[in-house]
Amino acid sequence: MMEYNGHTTNYTYTARGELASITAPGSKVWTFAYNALGQRTQYTHPNGTRTGNSGTVRHNALCPP
Repeated sequence: MMEYNGHTTNYTYTARGELASITAPGSKVWTFAYNALGQRTQYTHPNGTRTGNSGTVRHNALCPP
């Protein structure tokens, strides 16, 4: 997706249609993990920090800071 400033942000998805990763300008990458029910269970920030959750935010957008 091209942003207003000309930078591109790329999104990849799993075979089930779940958001797998976001690559933002500056090679910042966020990755996402899911359980067998398709609930988001973890995401990894560009600095390598991992954040887990119970899957309750499955339908909420997780946006890079």
